[in-house]
Amino acid sequence: MFKGVDTAAQEKAYLKSTLPMLEPRVAELGEGHRVVSVNALDAIERLLREDSDVRKAVIAKSEEWKKGEKWQTTAEEYRDMDDGSVARHHPHLMRPAAPGEERDLRVGMLLYGDEVEV
Repeated sequence: MFKGVDTAAQEKAYLKSTLPMLEPRVAELGEGHRVVSVNALDAIERLLREDSDVRKAVIAKSEEWKKGEKWQTTAEEYRDMDDGSVARHHPHLMRPAAPGEERDLRVGMLLYGDEVEV
């Protein structure tokens, strides 16, 4: 609890006033099971808007990728997402920026679903 906030409702109201909550999506799976999630794009947008360290890192990576130096190359070793063949051959992620794309922001994501069948 936050200092001066005595109930869960007050805590939620305080959080909504300082950092608006993302709208949850609820999927009822039956037999009392449900999945609650948020829109990943909304979460990324908020991170970029509210966290200057995240914003700086994402912009730096986007600028690196737009140079196209790793586009359609093979990595010697695999250390991070940049070394993966899918990222290096993705039609929008690591290819050189075309005219008009100089200000585009490229964001790469690895999605992981724990205990979810797709």
